[in-house]
Amino acid sequence: MSDADYLAVAHEAFVTPPNPGNTPIHGNAPTAHQITESNRAFLAAKSEHKLYLAVGQALKKQLLAAVGNIYVNELAHPTLRYATVTVRNLLAHLFLTCGQITLDQLKANTTELERPWDPSEPIKCYGNASKPAARSPNLATTPYR
Repeated sequence: MSDADYLAVAHEAFVTPPNPGNTPIHGNAPTAHQITESNRAFLAAKSEHKLYLAVGQALKKQLLAAVGNIYVNELAHPTLRYATVTVRNLLAHLFLTCGQITLDQLKANTTELERPWDPSEPIKCYGNASKPAARSPNLATTPYR
């Protein structure tokens, strides 16, 4: 989703929670109340940033588990794999390369998979019929009946 699309839906821009650093900044000659407040604000910012990172990692893990490696492998770094790839990068790549499955495509695929077995054909023909479904990550989530 582009920033403009997000803004249209949420009515406010998404701002990534910044990392507040390792220690709170108290300013010059702070009072005890100012120190307490800056500590509280620091811990809240640290917690928000940590939650943002954890949600991103959990979503990335779920997405990579749900989508075959064949669809996203070109985003993987040779050493780091998907460590530097964001969920937004993964989704943008999938939308760009896999596109959308239409209802007609889905029904044609289902018809092919459900066609009766003909003993005169080699069994290899039936294994090949399932390959389009295996290559299409959207087929598993598109409703059609």
